[in-house]
Amino acid sequence: MNIKRVLVVVGAAGTALAITLPANALPAFSTSARSAPDPSTRVTQLWNLRTGNDGTFDRIVFDQRVSASGFNVRYVSQVVADPSGQVVPLKGRYFLRVVIKGATTSSLPGMRSVMPSVVTPGLPEVAQIRNAGEFEQVVSYGIGVNRYRGFRVFRLSSPTRLVIDILH
Repeated sequence: MNIKRVLVVVGAAGTALAITLPANALPAFSTSARSAPDPSTRVTQLWNLRTGNDGTFDRIVFDQRVSASGFNVRYVSQVVADPSGQVVPLKGRYFLRVVIKGATTSSLPGMRSVMPSVVTPGLPEVAQIRNAGEFEQVVSYGIGVNRYRGFRVFRLSSPTRLVIDILH
């Protein structure tokens, strides 16, 4: 969603001049599924996964190279491995399934990947993150959370990242 922000500047003569500035607002927190199509035909390399806590939400960042990816994030009763269908063991009481389309966690020529299989960050809401599979350029992760809370998903650029925030 692209929202325009209006800045009003008052000059020395008391004349108001309105200037329209583009602003990208972050999506709202929700428990509803979030998704976006893959914006590129190139394979995205997921090369690093980071977590953090800003005080009001926990953040998970998938660092990406080559291009941005498509994604689908939703609450599920259990996370299953792709393509085996076996249940993925995760710490936490509730589970988010993250599907990243048009992606790989493998190293590409000249670009090393350090994607972890399991992260247990000790954050207020995020109990554990676990790789749930990679098949035909679709990478899946499970996120175990402590409470059923709203989340938001968005892309950032320069550098390219997929970000998931989970509300406290």
